Amino acid sequence: MSDVNYNPRVWEILRGMYNENFNKLTNKKEEKAVIKNLWNFIYEEFRKRIWIPRCDEITRLEREEHTKDRFMEKKDQNG
Repeated sequence: MSDVNYNPRVWEILRGMYNENFNKLTNKKEEKAVIKNLWNFIYEEFRKRIWIPRCDEITRLEREEHTKDRFMEKKDQNG
């Protein structure tokens, strides 16, 4: 499981979803670890189930659009 604490870019993207209020829930080390593990799990599930499929679909659509553009350019050149 990845640790989102080590990736500042991830924190920039997720700003507002996780905040210092989670850290203020408890002072117990074990409970903080549970909260951190839960957050990492939620993040990974979101990434796998929503973000990556979304990126794959965007890539597919962009390739499809690029293919259409190339087809139209060839059609225009051939008159």
